Amino acid sequence: MRMKSLKLLPLLLAGALFFVSCEKDEVSNLSQEEAQQVIQNTEQNLVSETQNIASTDGYMIMSEMGQMLPQEFYFNDPGMKSTSVFNVKESLKNVEKKLSLENPELDFEFDHFILDNFNYLVGTWEYTPNGWEHTNTPSDKVIVKYPHPMDNATNNVVVTFYDYSEQENGSEVFINSIKVKVEYNGNEVLTFSYNGTLEGGISFGSTGDSFNFKLSTEVTLTFGQYEVYSYKMINATSSTQMNFAKELTVKKAGSRIYAQIADMSVAFNENQTADIAINAKQIVYDLEFRMTVQGNSEELDSNQDPNQFIQMSLYKTNGDKVGDFIFVAEGNDWVVYFKFTNGQQVKAEELMPNLANELEMFFEDLMTEGSL
Repeated sequence: MRMKSLKLLPLLLAGALFFVSCEKDEVSNLSQEEAQQVIQNTEQNLVSETQNIASTDGYMIMSEMGQMLPQEFYFNDPGMKSTSVFNVKESLKNVEKKLSLENPELDFEFDHFILDNFNYLVGTWEYTPNGWEHTNTPSDKVIVKYPHPMDNATNNVVVTFYDYSEQENGSEVFINSIKVKVEYNGNEVLTFSYNGTLEGGISFGSTGDSFNFKLSTEVTLTFGQYEVYSYKMINATSSTQMNFAKELTVKKAGSRIYAQIADMSVAFNENQTADIAINAKQIVYDLEFRMTVQGNSEELDSNQDPNQFIQMSLYKTNGDKVGDFIFVAEGNDWVVYFKFTNGQQVKAEELMPNLANELEMFFEDLMTEGSL
């Protein structure tokens, strides 16, 4: 894993909400052989689980749904108010990207579950060889029927959008809730539930933008044996500090197999700098990545040694320490190495290619995502 010209401030302000720290407990250190074995087992489980997820009816239908919906689902009613800048789609980006695992690659895209123009689309939409047919009933739901696979003789997929609510925020609309269920051959294979709250808003003016809001969103997705839960909170009600919190949990048959939990604060100083603190962890089966970041924006927005500001360690969930991650300068790059408890070092991407891919996506997301 390589990062060229690492500048930390853009990473941190770009939504570094994927991990959360925990207090240090008394732990035992795994030997290099034990560490290699637990990492190898987790790698194998990760690959196997992505294959299992990709083979479920719910995931397969969800992955194609964005291409199947009528074009009307992607265009707003000309008379409707614009969707809020706090649109829930923004809050789902992290979920989508952080679950893009490999072998095979998984991509949880929720955009097509959030209907900005729900009230314009109410009724039933049925696919026919001659195009989509729309009727105005029911008046409180949006129902879509289409075949899977496309050459199937009947519309054996039924997608129902319901329990929609929204709030007006000036000239904009914020979606408070929506639910979705997907039936395939008469069986329910997927459910989706979103709830969001917004207090305050953003004012745009010639003298600058004013932030004074608190936003929280919750998403629950179920399919087969799996449940994905996502929570995000942004508190910008103070003029001197912003606080963020995030949780993402994936369960299989009720047991957690993946999680990201994080807290972040940005305190603004009078000299136009900011003090940034992140406490985070990411859990993959019985491995737990712990991360802390602390520094001033001037320090972080530089090409200084990232080891000064970022500490990353790997533990088992029972508290045993597996090792640490460190940044090593190689030319113009900072390369992530894994350091065993006996001091031996190896490139992270060579020791744990799939887990290192998760970590790399973490940094890429931080570099490319907006802070809101």
